Amino acid sequence: MVSFHCKTCNSKYSVNAGANILMICPYCKNDIGSISDYGFGPIVPCEVYVGMEKVADLDDKYVLRSEKYGINQQMIGEYKDLGYYKCVAEYMHEWLEHTETEAQHYIYADKKNM
Repeated sequence: MVSFHCKTCNSKYSVNAGANILMICPYCKNDIGSISDYGFGPIVPCEVYVGMEKVADLDDKYVLRSEKYGINQQMIGEYKDLGYYKCVAEYMHEWLEHTETEAQHYIYADKKNM
């Protein structure tokens, strides 16, 4: 079991995960940490979690895939300083911000039509 703590909103998460994982906070949508074999071996495949839910994988070709969100996107980065993880974190932050905005729009529209 691996634990993460979001310093922005003070949320805590624990997950059972493989060797390479990236954790995104579901509330503030920030990268709150990762665990990898950086410096000792490959950093992919990597599981991507939003809170305690696994939502995506970064495969060995550095393609981010998520059935839940319909993502199939080549990441641009580098192994050095976990550049690929930073790219994934930024992409997921933007994706989650966009999907939340869309969801709020539809909820507002539904309430307005009632």
